[in-house]
Amino acid sequence: MYTVPQSQKLVTVNLLTSGSGCTSDLKNAFQQVPVPDGATPAAGTDEHLAIWQPSTNTMWEFWAMDKNNSTHMWECKWGGKMQQVSSNPGFYLAPCTGWGATATSLALTGGLLLIDELKSGVINHALALAVVETEKDTFVSPAERGDGWSASTTSIPEGTRFRLPASLNITDLKLNPFAEILAFALQKYGGLVRDTAGAMIASYCEPPPTNGPNPYAGPNGFFHGLSPAQILSNFPWNKLQVVDPSWKPWTIS
Repeated sequence: MYTVPQSQKLVTVNLLTSGSGCTSDLKNAFQQVPVPDGATPAAGTDEHLAIWQPSTNTMWEFWAMDKNNSTHMWECKWGGKMQQVSSNPGFYLAPCTGWGATATSLALTGGLLLIDELKSGVINHALALAVVETEKDTFVSPAERGDGWSASTTSIPEGTRFRLPASLNITDLKLNPFAEILAFALQKYGGLVRDTAGAMIASYCEPPPTNGPNPYAGPNGFFHGLSPAQILSNFPWNKLQVVDPSWKPWTIS
């Protein structure tokens, strides 16, 4: 995740997906992208990367982003260009609602847990979530699309917002400090299912810096040497509630 100045050199990011309409438009949108020198996509199979340029109020995000070893040019399989970011509701709008680096077209950086937030101990926004069993052929607002696969009656439509009830006394639960931060955010702002995951439930954190210490790792890191399963061992998942999708809190900054 990078913030770049207006003077950042523009490069072409080759879109490896072919097609007409919004696919062709996306290929054109990626002809001039302010990719910073030394940019590194997030580790993992999704290879996400996001670029925010405040001077133009524009964000670019990429899925399966990599640099071609032969041509030394950037390539990606999908993504989006979002203009007027400061007034955007958090997802890609018509006519190209299928843009974006997430399965739902919800913005990649929306709901991301930032390192500075975790250091402060307070998250002042909804969380981005992913679950294993997402419902096939359906999604709910604010999702614009989905990659759900399950026909089970208990599967979750992507775009679903969960919350912890306001009546729940989180302090009395004696959660791990990291888990407590998540719980308070879920209670106040909720969490939106933006993707299908390989874990039972997942949230998204800003990647550690490539040229410095990993703030998540080690005995002094956010996780204090524990695994996510240990950190969330007594998390009140059974208290989660589903928010009626007709209510639109994502329009509130």
